[in-house]
Amino acid sequence: NFLYALVDAHHPDGGLKIGVGVARIEVRQNQTYRNNREFWIVRTDGTETDFSFMECLRPSTPLSKFKNACRAAVAFDVARVKADFWRGKEVAACPLTGDKMTFADSHVHHAGPSDFAAIVQSFIDRNGIDVSAVSLTGTTDGTIGDRFSDPELERRFVEHHRRLAELQVVSAFGNLSVAKTAAAPSQPRLL
Repeated sequence: NFLYALVDAHHPDGGLKIGVGVARIEVRQNQTYRNNREFWIVRTDGTETDFSFMECLRPSTPLSKFKNACRAAVAFDVARVKADFWRGKEVAACPLTGDKMTFADSHVHHAGPSDFAAIVQSFIDRNGIDVSAVSLTGTTDGTIGDRFSDPELERRFVEHHRRLAELQVVSAFGNLSVAKTAAAPSQPRLL
């Protein structure tokens, strides 16, 4: 009842998600990010769709949805970099921290002068894109996350990303703390 009320009252696409009515809400394993679980609505007519409770609490901006679609567009390339790096080895040293890492606790980091946000922004700027006008498939039943409706736009972003991205396999800790700290603008110190 709590989740139903949350989707009904606060999800930006609540009416589409609920549809003809909710028979039940399930927790399922995410098929893309195997360590994550997600909520699914099974409707009274047997159709089903996923939903994000975070969209109910803090709806995504058009720019964040566009970035999500960009990230989904290059997911295969990123996964290939990680698989190629780990082929034939079980342990490696993180280039950011020097600590040992394994496949399971490693991430692919955008190194070099263009982080992911900068690559997305340069694509938007070079193509004069109004992100609020871009059609995405995120609300389509059974579609996990935001994807571009236009395959040509997706292809162009993938090519843009391939030209600019310097992908590096690093430890999860290195990616989520060391790399973020290094990329953050320096803050003035209070004396």
